[in-house]
Amino acid sequence: MDELNELSWGIRLNPKSYGYSDLDAPAWVLDSDCKFSWFSDGLVIWDEKQKIVVNLSMWGAMAVLDQMLKSSLWKTQGQEVAQKYGKFNFSLSRKRRKKANMPDEANLQDEPKVENVLVQLHLDPKQAESLFGFLKSHEKQIRSDGNSQKWQFENGIKELARLLVDYQRRTVQPIPVKEKPDNYDFSI
Repeated sequence: MDELNELSWGIRLNPKSYGYSDLDAPAWVLDSDCKFSWFSDGLVIWDEKQKIVVNLSMWGAMAVLDQMLKSSLWKTQGQEVAQKYGKFNFSLSRKRRKKANMPDEANLQDEPKVENVLVQLHLDPKQAESLFGFLKSHEKQIRSDGNSQKWQFENGIKELARLLVDYQRRTVQPIPVKEKPDNYDFSI
């Protein structure tokens, strides 16, 4: 694992996901919602002052690098990095057995709720320069892993589309059509 660790912020490449006991983490990370990001694979950027951890996939890290290569605004304005994920909230209460005399509402459990979370971290120009240097020094690995993730995603979408079309073909009955509907005007 490669790391740039300043006093209050840093950057790290996690080549894989880790268990909570496999990596050292500051107490502020372990006591927050961002601990999953700290231990997951990808590019990890943290800021202790803001108590923020952003974890980018290698595909996302590749996009940030490409953006920084195309524009030099980060040299004067800094760089924004962001992570979006879904946070699932659900209870683990036991299901009740359905009794004949109980209404259906009493037998239902609360549905899990998904909260969309956007974590943003603004790096000042000096931090952005460090990020750019880190990304450039790891560019080969980031591009290799990023392109692999992109390929897996694109092929997954193609396979999903194929499965949906196949399912539709098997389940949808053709609608019988009369040769000439009685109330349709074919004149232009």
